[in-house]
Amino acid sequence: MRRVPARLAAVGLACAIAHACASRAPEPAAAGASNKGGDWSQFEGGHTPIDPKNARVVPETPIEIMNVPYVRGVRLSWSTDDAVPSYEPANETLKLPADTKQAVLAVAVAALPDDADVRVDWYFGDQRVFADALQSRDDGDHYFALVKREGRRLLPLPKGQYHAEVLDGSKLIKTVRFEVAG
Repeated sequence: MRRVPARLAAVGLACAIAHACASRAPEPAAAGASNKGGDWSQFEGGHTPIDPKNARVVPETPIEIMNVPYVRGVRLSWSTDDAVPSYEPANETLKLPADTKQAVLAVAVAALPDDADVRVDWYFGDQRVFADALQSRDDGDHYFALVKREGRRLLPLPKGQYHAEVLDGSKLIKTVRFEVAG
């Protein structure tokens, strides 16, 4: 009996496997899926096409649900800058550091009704310390800042519990609770 070198045997085995795989017909997708516990063909092409005229586009930025359609979002940021307001998206948080000179609330509005009276009331503990009304009726972000001044200079906000209330007239839209760390 003559021995075949190991390399030649491996090449022959690989050729035999390749030939066997190539000559086997693929199973239909539905038949293969049904053999594994379900018929997936029902998910193929059964949906109603989307009407592009009535489709709603997903917005670029997330929209909070507020109870009023014209206030689209409320976000809080902090800053140590002396220019007011200085909204810094990288500083969005509810725990502000001790050196914070301003807490800035970004209120996003769209299609503001003529009778809307949007404002922000700022509280330190339970005491209202500042109120600021919307200055423009344009769509987009409007910034409201809470600062503590000594003359023209900004001081760090005192440590403690705060909250800001976004209102339309007397109707409360959103309360944002935050803290300045000590």
